[in-house]
Amino acid sequence: MKYFGWIFLFFIALYIIPLNNRPMLLDELRCAESVREMVTSGEYAAVTVAGKADASLPPMFNWLSSAWVNVFGQNNFAMRLCSALAAGLTALLTALLIQQNLRDEKLAALAATLTLSCVGVVVCGTLAIPDMLFAMSVTGTLGTLFLALQEPEFNRRKFSLSLLAGLFSALAILTEGLSGLLFPLLVVIPYIFFSRKFKDCITVLPLFILFAAIPSGAWAMQLLIAPPEMLMEFLLTAGLFAGDYRWYSYAPVLIAGAFPILILLPAALMTGRESWKRLLNQPLCQFSLCTLVLLLIWFSAWRSFPPSIILMLYPPVAILTAMGLQAYFNNGGHHRSFDWMLNIWGLFLLITGCIELLWWFLKDNCFTEYFQLLPFTRLFLLNLGISSIIGGGVLLYSLHGNWRSRLYLFFFSIAILPLGISWCIKPQRFMPEATFRTFIREFDIIPEKCEFFTSGEFVPALSWCVNKEVQTADCLCPVIETADSGRTVYIILEKSDRRLKNIDAKRSLTRGEFTCIEVAVPEKQ
Repeated sequence: MKYFGWIFLFFIALYIIPLNNRPMLLDELRCAESVREMVTSGEYAAVTVAGKADASLPPMFNWLSSAWVNVFGQNNFAMRLCSALAAGLTALLTALLIQQNLRDEKLAALAATLTLSCVGVVVCGTLAIPDMLFAMSVTGTLGTLFLALQEPEFNRRKFSLSLLAGLFSALAILTEGLSGLLFPLLVVIPYIFFSRKFKDCITVLPLFILFAAIPSGAWAMQLLIAPPEMLMEFLLTAGLFAGDYRWYSYAPVLIAGAFPILILLPAALMTGRESWKRLLNQPLCQFSLCTLVLLLIWFSAWRSFPPSIILMLYPPVAILTAMGLQAYFNNGGHHRSFDWMLNIWGLFLLITGCIELLWWFLKDNCFTEYFQLLPFTRLFLLNLGISSIIGGGVLLYSLHGNWRSRLYLFFFSIAILPLGISWCIKPQRFMPEATFRTFIREFDIIPEKCEFFTSGEFVPALSWCVNKEVQTADCLCPVIETADSGRTVYIILEKSDRRLKNIDAKRSLTRGEFTCIEVAVPEKQ
């Protein structure tokens, strides 16, 4: 357990500290507003956005996030904490799978750290969206099903693991829908036939499906008796019909999201042919490959799921990489691929850090116009440059150190980057939260005494910022007439919106991509 203390610190630095340091994206604000409405109204049975029922996703993410909002208040940290904890639990479940199957604590700790290091996991694990919670649930489902299949006879442990797999699947169903049951079955059924465990088709699978259906049955019945348009909305957003994503959309996202652990992949592949033969004979390696290949083929063939669905593929990638690295070091690492790749990574960080510091120094001269278009604050390049130089410098300084210390420093070079830049992002059109809060502060707005109007796509964002229901400004003509007498109306639109010219404003203010105008409503006689 001594390794998991360092992993916990790595998790805190990479996931918990940056949560509150940047404004939310539009997709996050939609989820955040639905949680705010759930907490405010006390109605936890249905999900609403801007006062309208939303059947696009089941309510589990809202339920868990509302619990954190009740504890920490209405803020970015509380809304993103569910995803961050889901990322940590994904790594923990990966470690427990290896520990229970191979009884190797070092390998379990390495796989958990590699899972946390993936860029795709870091990004989705620090956003207020349900994708990470779904990936964690599917990881738990697949892991417990695999352990259940390894039991030679039907006993209490096999029954308990089937029960636990069903509960994880129910959590996935209540997070993203029927995919939480479909994806595990797409992996487990071919694996059962491949490993010739045919008896488990009549023992493990029925128990798994039963225990998955019972907890999610109430929500499924509620959806079935809902109006037909809500059911159709759920089916369309659940990816059960073919979509517009290309078959080649997923593999590049998987590769990019697995960076920077791909730096260690050459060392894992250089372990030797005999070592890989032994690894491929291990059931866990076979199951990880089965998960990776089958789900990637399914996503590419169906083309309905957004690329973020490949989050559930990072744990098997981490397991395979960790097993290859372990075999590499056990063989003496005579190819020196590990040292070469770490040196290249350290040199890359050092050079890019120096370039970033040079750009930061020169941007007030020849780069001023260029950097004004970037979504970063003035300190972004300075912080990123210093972080890159520190991360690359310590790796190159440890050139003659042992592999274990260099591996720790590799993970340190990963963790230091988001710590330096996570709070250096400027508000833009896709991050309107900071701009809206600027309007509230500079106009000295008391939201309880005002009414707000904005475009439909920004209604959830503004509602979250003012902590009340906001109306749409799709038709601005009757806005003033329908407002309460004597109250101040604020209309926030994109600064390029032509409708702003037709409104007699008392005051106006433009920040970023938005303009806020103040209109005083006279007392009605």
